[in-house]
Amino acid sequence: NLKISKDLKDFLEYFGFNVIMTRESDVSIESDNGKKNKKTSDLYNRLNSMKENPDAIFVSIHMNSFPEKKYSGLQVYYSKNDPMSRTLAEGIQSAAKLFLDPDNTRRAKEANSSIYLLDRLECPAVMVECGFLSTPDECEKLSQKDYQKELSFSILCGIINYIEEIDKN
Repeated sequence: NLKISKDLKDFLEYFGFNVIMTRESDVSIESDNGKKNKKTSDLYNRLNSMKENPDAIFVSIHMNSFPEKKYSGLQVYYSKNDPMSRTLAEGIQSAAKLFLDPDNTRRAKEANSSIYLLDRLECPAVMVECGFLSTPDECEKLSQKDYQKELSFSILCGIINYIEEIDKN
């Protein structure tokens, strides 16, 4: 996740975008603020970071997993709280189909309340599940640096498509 995020950051900055990373190293960003659960604290801090940057878009990079090993492919979820989230998600999903996997028939999906950040953010917000670690062939691809760069480039293209779309309006 972090490697793909850093590659995406480099691509975005190359094209002149200001990028705010919630983390730059392989550690969570929980704080000692009285919260007993580190994961809850980490999510709360990510939410606060976004609230401090209300004009930003939120792109969260993840890996998927499922008990059955038959599933594969990138999947994008979007927040229901901002209508442009769907546009962003569809742009990323389409770019991944075009550049990574023409056989991927997945569609961008509205996130439910179980995805904490997407449920609470009020800006364009998406979560990109880059692939399934539970599928051996896909897990192997996801561990390769070249494929990670291709993933980052595809996400970049989706973000640029989104920006072009909002510039039209």
